[in-house]
Amino acid sequence: MLLSMLIMTLAWGEAVKPTCTTLERAPVQERQDILVSDMTALFAESKGCVTVVELWASWCGPCVKIAPEVEAFHTSHPNVAFISISADATTGAAEKFWRSHPPIGQKYRLSRWTLAELQTVYSGVGATFPEAIPYFIVLDENGTLQLEMHEPRNLNALTETIAKLTGDANTGTSK
Repeated sequence: MLLSMLIMTLAWGEAVKPTCTTLERAPVQERQDILVSDMTALFAESKGCVTVVELWASWCGPCVKIAPEVEAFHTSHPNVAFISISADATTGAAEKFWRSHPPIGQKYRLSRWTLAELQTVYSGVGATFPEAIPYFIVLDENGTLQLEMHEPRNLNALTETIAKLTGDANTGTSK
C-alpha cells in the first residue's frame, strides 16, 4: 500500500504530507542543554507536527502553579508534539522540576540566554515573547504560529487552538 501511494504521488506530482516523526512524543528524550539559536532548528524540525512549545523555569511562580494543568494537557493530547524548554540557570533545578512534573514531549534547558535573543528567535515564527513566563506558542503542521500566550491562568485557549488544528474532540476546558 505504501509503495502504491508513493507511485501515485510520483505519477501525479502530488506532495506527500509530512508526518510527525522528528519530534515524536515517546519516549521522552534525556534533557539536552541548548542555546537560544538552537531553538530555530527545533521550530523547523517541528514542521509536519502540530507543536506546542513551552518556555518556563522552576523559580517562576506562575509556571509552578500551572504545571499540573500542563502535565494533564500532555497526557490528554497524544497527537501533539510538545517541546518543553527550561530557562533555569542550573540543570539540577530543571531536572527536579521535571521529576515532579514529567513532560511527555522533548525537554531542553537553555544553557544561557538573554531576553533580546529570545525575542529574536521567537520573532522568526511571528511571535513576540513579551518577557513573561510561562510562555506558550502553538505551531501548525506548516510551522505557522497559531497561538501565543504568556502567564496564562489556565490552558483553555491552548486546548481550543489544538482542537481546531487537530480536529480533536478533546475540547474540555480548565477551571
